[in-house]
Amino acid sequence: MTMKDKLNVYRLQVGILGTNCYLVMDEKSREGYVVDPAADGRRIVKNISSLGMKTKGVLLTHGHRDHVGAA
Repeated sequence: MTMKDKLNVYRLQVGILGTNCYLVMDEKSREGYVVDPAADGRRIVKNISSLGMKTKGVLLTHGHRDHVGAA
């Protein structure tokens, strides 16, 4: 990555607790990660598809149920 490369961060509030889930994507390569997919897996996948993101993995900040539910 160079200084000219750009990361885009998209925030989704998911589940009944409104937990923050993030899609972090390199603008040029379209590769990215899902961070804390708490719930609403179908909604998360729909957003990934609409962005054209090539998902490289899922990152979990910690193991509480309200952060890992859709992993």
